[in-house]
Amino acid sequence: MTSSRTKLLLLALLLALGGGLILIAVGLGDADGGAGAQGIEVAESNGESSEDAGADRGVVELPQELEGRADVQPVPWPLELDLEFASGPQEEKVSGVPQRGGSANAKLSGTIRGYDARPVPATIEFVAGPNQGRVVQAGADGRFGASNLYGGLSIVSVKGLAIPGSLREVLLRSGQGALLNITYSMPSSVYGEVVDAAGDPVSGALVEMDGQEAYTDEQGAFHFPAMAGGAVLVLVKKSGYASYREKLPIAVSRTIPLGRLRFMLSPGADLQIHVAENLGAQGPAKLYLFPTGPGRINSKRGQRTFPWHLVNPVEVYGGGSVTIEDLPAGQVQMMLFQRGAKSEPRLVQTNLRAGELTRETLHLMSANRLAGRVYLGGKPVEGAIVELEAPDRVRANLAWLRRRRSFMESMVIPHLPAGYQMVRTDKRGEFLFTAWDDVSPLRHLSARVRDGTHQAQELVREGQDWVDLYLAPKRADDGRLLLRLDSRAAELPIEVTIDGNPRPDFILGQDEQLVIEGLAHGTWRLTARWHGEILRRRHSVNLEAGLPVKIDLPVAARGGAGAPANSGG
Repeated sequence: MTSSRTKLLLLALLLALGGGLILIAVGLGDADGGAGAQGIEVAESNGESSEDAGADRGVVELPQELEGRADVQPVPWPLELDLEFASGPQEEKVSGVPQRGGSANAKLSGTIRGYDARPVPATIEFVAGPNQGRVVQAGADGRFGASNLYGGLSIVSVKGLAIPGSLREVLLRSGQGALLNITYSMPSSVYGEVVDAAGDPVSGALVEMDGQEAYTDEQGAFHFPAMAGGAVLVLVKKSGYASYREKLPIAVSRTIPLGRLRFMLSPGADLQIHVAENLGAQGPAKLYLFPTGPGRINSKRGQRTFPWHLVNPVEVYGGGSVTIEDLPAGQVQMMLFQRGAKSEPRLVQTNLRAGELTRETLHLMSANRLAGRVYLGGKPVEGAIVELEAPDRVRANLAWLRRRRSFMESMVIPHLPAGYQMVRTDKRGEFLFTAWDDVSPLRHLSARVRDGTHQAQELVREGQDWVDLYLAPKRADDGRLLLRLDSRAAELPIEVTIDGNPRPDFILGQDEQLVIEGLAHGTWRLTARWHGEILRRRHSVNLEAGLPVKIDLPVAARGGAGAPANSGG
């Protein structure tokens, strides 16, 4: 088709539509200068020529189409766009210091499928570990993902209207991706039993497998008629015994007969803690317990067998006491944290004996504090959420624990107060933290109201002991990014993920502009791929600059010469 013939066809189409031509206006600028888009402007003609209608509105002409060819096939492979949020527009930047949340760069993705193997929507919630509280949604296509997660062991709960749900333990590593795919279409029937150290059956024990619950009968037996395949998390509990934990692989469409699966419970040990001093903030201190060595190990699978995440943290008031029951026998370390104070010594170690009560007294001492007040409209705000965090939470955790990174991969550990603290302001709008500037000289301090409509943040330096935070309206997530592509002769499939979370796929028409909407304002990192080829790698995009980003497509991706003739793989 010639260029002149194309123009005649377009003119005929416009006349048929009654002149309702829509022109798209974009912010102009250096295509390679970094950047994002301020938005899209739409102008509707009123009978004037297209040039006159757009002359004063910054309207740009759509890219000219490639010379048409009868043998051009639709582009078979999608353009993959990954966007990761880097920082807000107002965040202070210090060389060598990660932005707030900058150390959260582990990834988790997967697909959830129902009884008929078709994708289903679901909610994936992190219920324990360094990402506790995070919620990720799987859409109607069953896909989910997040790329701004903290490394270490986490436990996730999967729930949905069309599925029984699951409880899985996932290992995340910094800068790497992990997969969690679950299907409920080929369940297995699982029989098992619970016994004590002498091999006698334990009746009335609660067995949790992949989030499902069952109690053992008089013979210590239990049964789950429909268990999804995969590495499921097993928890066994009974008063008077130390709880048992195991990550158990379950094959699909199988029956595990009685006698093959057996869990053993050991007598529990009790620990009573007394905190001698009442120092620091009003409210309870937090006590964390950790085994000193590998702890009790399942010799067959080499796993820790006690679910420490169900214990930590333990709350205890200064001057008061608390008793923790049914712990495993053996050496245990205790670490006490209180806002505005520190434990002395840093940790205390004790030996727990099965069937016995061990008593320990812990002490607090004064520490460097960080306090302040939160304002909105010149008035103090009660109930504002204030957070103090190290630039690298994981490193701060390990520095306080004096452990290697592998320790975070062997236990489900939340962020310790040395790396992250959160509190609500009191009636005077005030907050109080332990500074922890000996662990991290620079820390991120932020505040927000409960509904998230107003926020404030500041970078706190070593030695600061008072900070006033002034809340300002939070900008809506209405940022737009315009991607400028080469002229194309065919439609192009587009796949977009935002912080690892996949958006619905779509097909970009031959003459359509590619705009990604609903983005938080600030700086993003863009990676673009087509058929395995990297077109942009973590390219810094500042939405505030209002400039489009140029992506040079391979010839085959434009549907031109060399385009594949079939969909292939």
